[in-house]
Amino acid sequence: MMKKKYNFSFGKKDDKMASIGALWSSEATPDRIIQELADKGRGVMVVSNGENLEGAEKAVKDTKQLLALVGINPKRVRADLGKPQEKLKGRASILLMELEDRGLATIIFPKHPEMEGKIGQTMSIMRMMAARAEIQPVDEFGDMVPVEAGGTALFEGCLPPLHLMGKVQNMFDMSESRQSLQKLTKELNIADGTIPGLACPARSLAKMEVEGMDKLVETITRNNVKAIQTSGAARLVLVAPNAFKTFSALDKEETGLDEMISMPEAILNAVDDGSLLSEVNKNVALHLSCSMDEDPFAQPTLALLALIPGLEVTVLEGGCGGKAFKEELDTTEAKALISKAKEQGATEIVCTSSFCQAHLMAANDDDSIKVTDLYSLVYEAVGGDL
Repeated sequence: MMKKKYNFSFGKKDDKMASIGALWSSEATPDRIIQELADKGRGVMVVSNGENLEGAEKAVKDTKQLLALVGINPKRVRADLGKPQEKLKGRASILLMELEDRGLATIIFPKHPEMEGKIGQTMSIMRMMAARAEIQPVDEFGDMVPVEAGGTALFEGCLPPLHLMGKVQNMFDMSESRQSLQKLTKELNIADGTIPGLACPARSLAKMEVEGMDKLVETITRNNVKAIQTSGAARLVLVAPNAFKTFSALDKEETGLDEMISMPEAILNAVDDGSLLSEVNKNVALHLSCSMDEDPFAQPTLALLALIPGLEVTVLEGGCGGKAFKEELDTTEAKALISKAKEQGATEIVCTSSFCQAHLMAANDDDSIKVTDLYSLVYEAVGGDL
């Protein structure tokens, strides 16, 4: 059986409609379709070779869902499993023009042979979002608006794409974290809006031995600097410790920012002496980011938690093993950390890193202990209600 992938050509090369990728139905999986879309940059056609027709239809359906959740029109992936050669010209031409309009023709998309399962699919989406600033997750949680020139902007880091990963694969639900963060930001008047086009810095991805990753990291940095410059923001509040460390290394003169500050510091400034914080009678275990040698959020986070009346806090020692998601999610270290938190009497594990939080949530099968984030806890302390 043939395993060759075809390129279907249209028009002349200088009319920016050079080719559309194609896969046999027997090869069609969501991650393969997404990879082919990114490789060709224009579109993908799933072609019948008489095998796996039902599976191919499902793969296309799943791919449409994945792409729709990151703001790409799902009609841009089409399965013509009958006689594709008779339908190709008109439909594919429209497809190409639509994708060209979205600017997807220059996606940088590294691949890894170990990333072909459901984790690989969602990591592929994260890399697509990082490489192309205009591909953003759908905002389900309200009315955060673009920051005005001279204003203060909030950056959620990798929380939005991680939320997407959990939602698509039914692995974990980070919607409470995102809602709490946005509501807390407004309640304490911490930021005026967001900067469109900022992408997850992907520090954990940068550590992986993946073809093209260096170029991807350079692209992310370039996109982020351009997005900050275009916004005209004077101040940037960073939600995640990885993002804080990455953005702190940028040239402030190049970005035009007057200040970069961590979200825990911004909250400390807003609550002042803690009089805005109400009693929270809980025993929580704090898990600092284990994807770096030292969590830059450690000191302001401990200072902030110390202001919450009734809260008992212990700091968990050890990592969760979630430095980077792999095809098969390894939960050994995460489960051990959850057990340690329970032994310390904690009913909640509070994370400073959204990556650690996602990994622990995916590993947690114990209803007696909850995995959450710093901002959900603080939002509860200011009397917030979701």
